[in-house]
Amino acid sequence: MAGADPLGDRSQAPRLDDLPLQVGSEADVRQPGLRPARWRVTELTPGRALVWQSTTSGVTSIGSHVVSPRSGGSRLELRIRQSGRLAGLVGLLYGRKVRRYLEREAEGFRAAAEAR
Repeated sequence: MAGADPLGDRSQAPRLDDLPLQVGSEADVRQPGLRPARWRVTELTPGRALVWQSTTSGVTSIGSHVVSPRSGGSRLELRIRQSGRLAGLVGLLYGRKVRRYLEREAEGFRAAAEAR
C-alpha cells in the first residue's frame, strides 16, 4: 500500500522513527476535532494484525487492525476500545466522530487494496 493514505488527507499520523514498524513504534496522530494523541504499537503480527494504544486526558484507547483471509480476498476489522475515568463522557462527546474516522480509514484501506 505504498503511497496510500488510509487515514485520509485530513488526518496525520507521522511516525516518530524511521525503523521498520515494530512493537514500541510510536506515531503522533492528529485528526480534525480530536485532541492530538501519541499512539504506541503494543502488538504486531506483520501482514495480519496491529494493536496500538494511546492514553490522554484520563482515557486509554486501544485500537486494533486485523486482516483475515476470506474467500476471494481479505477482511479488515478495525476496532477501538476506551477505558478510564472519562471514557464514558468521551464516548458520548466523540463516539460518532470516531466511528466516522474508522469508516473512512476502512474505506482508505479498501481503495488502496483494490488499486493493487
